[in-house]
Amino acid sequence: MPLTTFATIQRGETFQYTLSGRQVGDTITARLKPAASGLGVPESTVAHVATFTTATSDDVDGLGTDGWILTLDATSSAALAVGNYVFDERIVNAAGQIENTEATILRIVERVTAP
Repeated sequence: MPLTTFATIQRGETFQYTLSGRQVGDTITARLKPAASGLGVPESTVAHVATFTTATSDDVDGLGTDGWILTLDATSSAALAVGNYVFDERIVNAAGQIENTEATILRIVERVTAP
């Protein structure tokens, strides 16, 4: 089934994504993979092309909500080909339980006017 949540950035831009709901002791990882045909989630055997850096935040929404900030830096996005990619988050709580979030499509486009 194709995904419907999209974000679009220009190649070479930094991309940040926020996620609320962090609890004490939780850890999070997020990796980017090329989207499957039809904008779907690729097979688990498809290699990831980038890893997001993660940071905790006590205010991801301006209302004091605990969460994470996931960042794909400008150097990493510049190294990717123009196209559609998919990412989700893997959260491991203090008890070791794992939750995977819904996937998001990240569309990387080229700049119209190059610097």
